[in-house]
Amino acid sequence: MARRKEEADADVGQAAGADAPRTELSVRSAAREAPERVALVHGGNAVTWGELAARTDRVCAAVQAHLEAAARPVAAVVGSMGVETVVSVLALLEDRVPFVLLHPRWRRAERDRALLMSGASMVIGEDGGLTMLPAGAASGISPNRGTGDERQSRPGSRRPGAPSEPPPDAGAVDERRPRPTPRRTGAPSGNPLGGGAVVVFTSGSTGRPRGAVLSHAALCASAQAHARVFGWQRGDRWLLSLPTAHVGGLMIVVRSLLARRTIVLGGREPDGSFDAGAALRTIDRRAVTLWSVVPTMLGRLLDRVEGAPPASLRAVLVGGAPAPPALMARARRRRWPVFATYGLTEACSQVAVERPPSGLGGAGEPLPGVQVRIAVEPIEDLEHGGGRDHVARGRIEPADGRPGSIRIRGPMLFSGYLGPEPDAPLDRPFDADGWFDTGDLGALDASGRLHVAGRRSDRILTGGENVDPAEVEAAVVEWPGAAAACVVGVDDEVWGERVAAVVAGSAVFEAAGGLAALEERLRTRLAGFKLPRLWKVVERLPLAASGKVDRRACRALLVESGNARTVRQADRRSPPTRSLSGECAVHRKPAPEARVQ
Repeated sequence: MARRKEEADADVGQAAGADAPRTELSVRSAAREAPERVALVHGGNAVTWGELAARTDRVCAAVQAHLEAAARPVAAVVGSMGVETVVSVLALLEDRVPFVLLHPRWRRAERDRALLMSGASMVIGEDGGLTMLPAGAASGISPNRGTGDERQSRPGSRRPGAPSEPPPDAGAVDERRPRPTPRRTGAPSGNPLGGGAVVVFTSGSTGRPRGAVLSHAALCASAQAHARVFGWQRGDRWLLSLPTAHVGGLMIVVRSLLARRTIVLGGREPDGSFDAGAALRTIDRRAVTLWSVVPTMLGRLLDRVEGAPPASLRAVLVGGAPAPPALMARARRRRWPVFATYGLTEACSQVAVERPPSGLGGAGEPLPGVQVRIAVEPIEDLEHGGGRDHVARGRIEPADGRPGSIRIRGPMLFSGYLGPEPDAPLDRPFDADGWFDTGDLGALDASGRLHVAGRRSDRILTGGENVDPAEVEAAVVEWPGAAAACVVGVDDEVWGERVAAVVAGSAVFEAAGGLAALEERLRTRLAGFKLPRLWKVVERLPLAASGKVDRRACRALLVESGNARTVRQADRRSPPTRSLSGECAVHRKPAPEARVQ
């Protein structure tokens, strides 16, 4: 059945005309345009847009029944990568019910904070179960289902308090089931999130996560800008292996909906961890053409897989964190079609992306409609409130390549951050001209490509010298067996901060000479003040819920560990001495099995 639907999808795509820009996030509209085209593939099942519309209609009806009496018509969705989550997200976008995405790996305190800030009245779990929240109560909610006295039901149940049953759409699709006539029920009056469609929390890799409010218009603008660069092919299928609570995962759903293309689910273990082997099998068996990953996923895939990628794959978008040049070069040597991207939650994902052909360096040029400026401070003849700006407005413009703060402006920008309480006004961190300071450091080269140096807050000040961690990390991962690295500053009474590094090392790393050989190599690549003085070698770097490296956890490993390796920092102008203290813990890497949260 799934194969017949996939063949029909290809036929429909061949006959379809050129895609026109769409501005409505509507499954019902997609069902009217292409009812038999495959929308969603999960396991052995293929769901058409017509069938998906029927499923979202049932979720819409259940949500409306629950929110009718709610004082605050805001929902929360556990943003996993499962079919029920995708259907729930599409249903809420369809009926314009504002919602907040909860990461499935969050702890209870993190989940409670998001629920309280948004004032959500109900939670939709990973299994599709609906849980009503008493006013002002958030604790006790499981990612999968409610607990305690909260009322729980599922789409299609007869009353909110009915006992839990398997959702009517679980498992294979029953094509004999009649589809309800598409209808628009309309969301409850008023939007308590200032007109926002969804709240996505930032990664929190360097600080406490903040709730970014994204509007329908911003989501559409971002998807359209991406399409203007990469376009859509008839048989495109996008593998969703990022959580939908991550803006990168959410935008796969949004882009595919607007383009009437297929979302393929796969590449994850039952506990949600990334499985490189499963992802590769899914790409091959389901003819996946597009894939979004974070650098740690790409690195673990290359550790696991030898040779070229499946023939169907035309683009692997690498974002969420700076992609080390050595990692990208390694992928390209194996003919993986990788493209570096730069983006952030506050901009609905992508801000800049490499254009085909790839390999020109940096994070690519800004997307159409995105304005990027580099504010260099201090400098003579200051403009724009404290800096002279080198501006690229989605096209090539001259720039002198000096690093500074990356600031952006455009229709895909968020509306603001959630306040600490449900009724608090949004925090709108824009200047008078609408520019948003990303907190990142970067530069624009003469061809208009953006080069990202890392977070401004990550910069290390040691003995009066500035060190950008990304530069040191890129040098470290060039060494054989150094799969990933995180460079941070740790407090030091003499130097202010010391440069310290956590390295994910494999058996190849030790065979190549380990830390001693790596240090010798770095002396030829980096100035003395940039060399790490404290090292820790681990099996894998700790990750935040978004899949990005958790810099705070890495710093804690270095500070709290009793077996980190220390290099004496006696003479900053000369290479470090060989005097070492402490013992370095080295964990050999098992058969690679990536875990991205």
